[in-house]
Amino acid sequence: STGENNSYALTSDGEVYGWGYNGNGQLGNGTKSDAGYGITKVQGISEVMDIKAGMSCLVMIKADGTGWGTGCNGNNRLLTNGGDRTIATQMLNADGTPLKGIKEYSAAEDQAIILKEDGTVWGVGLDDDGELGTGVHGDRGLIQTLTGAGEPVTNVKHISTGFRTTIMITNDNKMYVTGASNNNSSFGIGTTTYATKAQEDKEILTANVTYSSGNTTGAMVDINGNIYTVGYNGNGEIANNTTV
Repeated sequence: STGENNSYALTSDGEVYGWGYNGNGQLGNGTKSDAGYGITKVQGISEVMDIKAGMSCLVMIKADGTGWGTGCNGNNRLLTNGGDRTIATQMLNADGTPLKGIKEYSAAEDQAIILKEDGTVWGVGLDDDGELGTGVHGDRGLIQTLTGAGEPVTNVKHISTGFRTTIMITNDNKMYVTGASNNNSSFGIGTTTYATKAQEDKEILTANVTYSSGNTTGAMVDINGNIYTVGYNGNGEIANNTTV
C-alpha cells in the first residue's frame, strides 16, 4: 500500500513494514523521523490481515476485525482519541470500547470511511461537503452513512473516499456516491449530502477515487470488465490521451 511519500508492505505472517516519509509517525516505528531508504517495522501490532495507507496515516485491520492506526489523527480519522500516533494504536468507539467488525477503511485529508463486516458504512471527521453522507455538515464523530430517505446504507462490499467524495459499491453491483461535485468526480449525480445511486445503467464491480492536490479522479469497472474514468485529468489520470 502506498501513502503520501511512503510505502508499506504486509508480510504473509501478518507483520507490517514501512519506508519513506514519517513526519506524522505514519511508519509506526515509535518516532517521527524519516526512515529514508531504510525499512522499519510497525510497532505494537501483529496478525494483520489488511493495510490501508491514507493521507499521512496508516490503518491496519487484524483478523479479529479490530482496526489499528498510526500517523496523523486529524479530525480523529484514526479513532484513537488523541493526537498523532507513532505506533499502532487501537481504534475506539466513543465510549472507549474497541471498535470491532471492520472490513475496509479509507481515508482522505479530513475524513475517513469504515465498512463493517455487516455491510454498513460509517464515517468520521469533517463533513463540510457531504462526504460522510449524514445530511448534516460539520465535524463528526463516528456516524452511520444514510440514504436520502434517512435509511442506513447496507449490503456494501467496497468503499473509497477522496477529496470531498465517497463511493460505495453494494453486493448487487450498485454504486452509491455522496459528497461534492469536484471536477465531475461525483460520477454524474452532482453534489449530495446523502448516499445517492449513481451510474444506474451499469453494474459496477468495483470503483475507487484518488486524491491529489485538492483534486479527485474516479475510476470504476463494470461486470463486463469495461473501465470508466471521471474527474481531474491535469496529469492524464483519465487516460484519454489528453490532460483536459
